[in-house]
Amino acid sequence: MKEMTTASPALKKQFEGRDVVFLCVAMRDTEAKWQQVLADKQLTSANSVHPLTPDMAIPDRYQVFCYPSYFIIGRDGRMVQAYALRPSEGPKTVAALEAVLPAPVTSDNQQ
Repeated sequence: MKEMTTASPALKKQFEGRDVVFLCVAMRDTEAKWQQVLADKQLTSANSVHPLTPDMAIPDRYQVFCYPSYFIIGRDGRMVQAYALRPSEGPKTVAALEAVLPAPVTSDNQQ
């Protein structure tokens, strides 16, 4: 929870408007409890999704063995980096995300 409330907001803000979605999957909570946590901790943002999984389908698919776990997953659903750096790793985490994103289009590289 500490990562989600301290380091994650800045990382989400840094990647706003980019092709990055932060997926935070809750397990073993009721829908009401999870919605309350999202509201109380102000975890939602335009580039984050917060599903509640009633079973182990998502953790099993991505072989989640400990919590919290961080992954970089491509648009096609394939694992790019398992057990990625935490948001609190700052510049290293930013570099890992930037490495898998296409270069931003600027007036210098438009054709």
